Parts: sequence; C-alpha cells; structure tokens
Amino acid sequence: MRDWLPRMASAYAAVGVDDELAHTAASAGLAEALLCGVTTVADHHLTWPASTGDGVGIARAVSAAAADLGTRLVFVPG
Repeated sequence: MRDWLPRMASAYAAVGVDDELAHTAASAGLAEALLCGVTTVADHHLTWPASTGDGVGIARAVSAAAADLGTRLVFVPG
C-alpha cells in the first residue's frame, strides 16, 4: 500500500480527476450497484490527487451522486 497509494494518486492527477469526473464516475458505479440490489456503499477514497487540494470537493461530488440516486454512502478510513 505504501507504494501503491502515491502511484494511484499520481495517475489520477495525470488524467485530471476532478469533482465533475468523480461525480460522473460515482453516478455510473452507484447506478450499477443499485441495479444489482446494493443499497449501501462504503468508499475508502484513499487516493486524493494533490491537484484537488484537500479532496473535500471530490467527496462532496461522490456524496451528491449517491444522494441523487438514493443510495446510502459511507466514507470509511483505509
């Protein structure tokens, strides 16, 4: 994990992960989960790209996607 987490954060930053992309990706993933009968999702969110500051915007975007779809979402520590 020590090597993987920074590598993933760098990869996310390189492709431009931002609040809007996080909302779109979360919407797709959460909709798929709902179609499979999942109603509560736990999200670790371990890889915040430095370009997002503290990552709160991404967390809010993911939370908004869950609220839009009526899914329960819990952020959990890794």
